[in-house]
Amino acid sequence: MMQFRDSRAQGSVRGSYLIALGVLAMGLVLTALSYALTFKYQADSRRTKFNLYATEVAATLEARFDQYLAVLDSSAGLFTGSNPPHRADWQAFADAIALQVKYPGISSLQYLSYVRRPALDRFLAATRADEAPGFKLTPLEERAFYCPITYSAPRPTMQYVEGFD
Repeated sequence: MMQFRDSRAQGSVRGSYLIALGVLAMGLVLTALSYALTFKYQADSRRTKFNLYATEVAATLEARFDQYLAVLDSSAGLFTGSNPPHRADWQAFADAIALQVKYPGISSLQYLSYVRRPALDRFLAATRADEAPGFKLTPLEERAFYCPITYSAPRPTMQYVEGFD
């Protein structure tokens, strides 16, 4: 003989399945919500760290750039006196500021002279007399004016660049 469950018993089984599905759905919703919040806060944290690092790098670069500008400003001080500096003065300046040690980003510190064509021969004679007997203008072309590298420090760079226009 077959026994049937009464409708109340079948309803409670269906009800327990619905409750289980509801609990499962609620768990999935809470998991998705917690994942989304965690992901958002993690992304915000990474963005904040990146911005902080970028700010530090920018400040470091700006400070280094300011130091290099100070070198240029102080080298201009050599030319404010009544007598123009000589090659030895330029080298002494580079040695005094410890150019190669304190400023690794500067491969050479150069001074370019502005020379008009009529004054070129006088400029070359004066430069050769200033401890640079082999100084020559490169390339030697006819122009209204020239801007040759007249002084260069440190010493090893001098032979390669001085005289280059």
